[in-house]
Amino acid sequence: METLSEWFNKEVLRWRTGAATAWSLILTVQFGFFFMILATFSFLDPYVTIFSCVMRIVTAEFWILMAMLAFSVVIHIQLNAAHFRVTCDIPRTRWQLLWSYIRPRRMLFILGHMLACSLAAVCATKLVGVHYGDLYYPCPQLETLNCLNETHLFIVVIGCIYGMMSSIKFFTSGSFVLRFPAVSQRKLFEVNDRLGVMLMMSAKCSFRYLKYYCVVYYLGMGLLVRAFLARSLHLDINSEVASLSTLRGLIDPSLLFYTWFILAFIDFIFSLPHLLFTVYYTEPFTFPIETAVEWLNGKCLHHAIACDHHPLIQHLGCLDLARLAKFSPSRRRLLFSLTCLGGQPTNWINVRTACIVQLNNFIDSLLSYGSLLHADQYGTSYVGARPVQSAPKGPGTVYSGPTSSSQGSGVLGNLSATGGRLLTNNNTPGLASSQTLSTSLTQRVGSSVQRGAGLTCSSQTHVSELNTAPANVGLFTQILRNFLIKVYRRPVVAYFFCEQGEFVSRQLFADAQKYIYIVDGLSHILCASFVEDEYGVVQPSLSSVLSAFLDMLEAIDRHLKLCPIALRRPRGVLSLGPGATEQLDVVLRFALKASIKSAIYRIVTTFHRHLHAIELSTEHRRRLASFEEFRD
Repeated sequence: METLSEWFNKEVLRWRTGAATAWSLILTVQFGFFFMILATFSFLDPYVTIFSCVMRIVTAEFWILMAMLAFSVVIHIQLNAAHFRVTCDIPRTRWQLLWSYIRPRRMLFILGHMLACSLAAVCATKLVGVHYGDLYYPCPQLETLNCLNETHLFIVVIGCIYGMMSSIKFFTSGSFVLRFPAVSQRKLFEVNDRLGVMLMMSAKCSFRYLKYYCVVYYLGMGLLVRAFLARSLHLDINSEVASLSTLRGLIDPSLLFYTWFILAFIDFIFSLPHLLFTVYYTEPFTFPIETAVEWLNGKCLHHAIACDHHPLIQHLGCLDLARLAKFSPSRRRLLFSLTCLGGQPTNWINVRTACIVQLNNFIDSLLSYGSLLHADQYGTSYVGARPVQSAPKGPGTVYSGPTSSSQGSGVLGNLSATGGRLLTNNNTPGLASSQTLSTSLTQRVGSSVQRGAGLTCSSQTHVSELNTAPANVGLFTQILRNFLIKVYRRPVVAYFFCEQGEFVSRQLFADAQKYIYIVDGLSHILCASFVEDEYGVVQPSLSSVLSAFLDMLEAIDRHLKLCPIALRRPRGVLSLGPGATEQLDVVLRFALKASIKSAIYRIVTTFHRHLHAIELSTEHRRRLASFEEFRD
């Protein structure tokens, strides 16, 4: 039987990818037609302009240009789709950050974008027509020779430069991260809401690029490009036309307007696929709570929440839990129901166990890192660090927590791969089992304790590894080892290979969005059970859920006190929208803290005096008192 990842990739992700690609191509053709109308529109004779554009649609030239434009969009989609992530990539060292921009695969990515944007610029100039559409024209002095059309060259070169800059910006601005919207809407309304903003951003961005491009072109790039093409293609240069490398030729209102308009069009049609893919990939998906169908076994909601090896499935599962808790009374009744055989609340036990395990793993990771950090800074152990907690056990249920989600795999990179294997616990059919703590995270915690100015030099690790190497080696190996030890101790090398002190802290909160969904979902389910839970299925779990919330809030508070100053306060306005410029993990850590507080207040205001009857430890009772008195 196929795994959850295989089923999701085949039945859901491929269809969403195909739909986003199809709509991107359809809208590209439509906006291309509107672009042609606006570019050739004449206020003196508007009806003739519109009629000529409509008649141009039936020509083969128009559809060839649309096919070339669609092909450039497909190249753009294929290049970007392979890099989409649910969580942001955080460089461990400065060298890792630098290498991510200069590695060969990234260079091919930039070249592909430059090719796509250049092709789109050529198509746009052909649609505009006039004297911008061709690279050469017959020379007026001698018709047997062809002269270089520098205006066409000017537009194509800026399109190529835009492709290079947009590909770099795709990673520097975090555009590859799929950001889930704060308010879920229908796809049509969500796209309509963002189209106007995206159009304004394209106009501003193209104006900024054009401004700097004109300066660079005037300072010498224009002469070099024009001379190179004229010599390579054996084209003559018309001396009667002012060169664009001079102020007289460059300050041409018609040329600058059409260049800006074409660049804004290219930016818009290349931003549209990114918007559609984000909308389709982050669209809520309804996972079954329970199923009697054999081919859906292992594909329920609690399996999605515990699916660490496929971050998109896990985030969609957590989002489905939050939506279920808020907006779906019928699915909540199914969650509160009992099994026909034995009368056990299996549905709630499975969902609650998967959620609590995720929260416990996150709390233990925070406390482990905080313990090492506190011991290094103050020379004492971390007071209050708790032992690793096992998941809550329901009747006949044994469940071990999953590892923290991996970030290295792309969304589309998993289409043909399973990404991992779900192991079913023998005692609880249908529950995924894995290790309780992430081994990779534990290793990073051990090497990421802050020292001095907030950096932990990983070059010291390389030096210790070289010093502890076997002694029975050859002379050449010994010389090479000593040379590497000296190199690693150089300040310049240490600057690039030192691990950044905030790396582990940012890594812990990189996927905080799923914890926000889990906290919101569990709190709303508990509050809804106050009225809807007929069999008392959920309320016995109130103690464990509330304890997890309180422990998580305390762990985050202590972590924020020990983390670097740059990560204690977000810079700029807190925003998760497409125009956000802050570090996403920095924003999410404060959003998670606010979500936990809101969840605790929601539970307190719902149960109020009934909370005194549940079993809580003295420490948890003391922390809860501040919320009951509205002092926190």
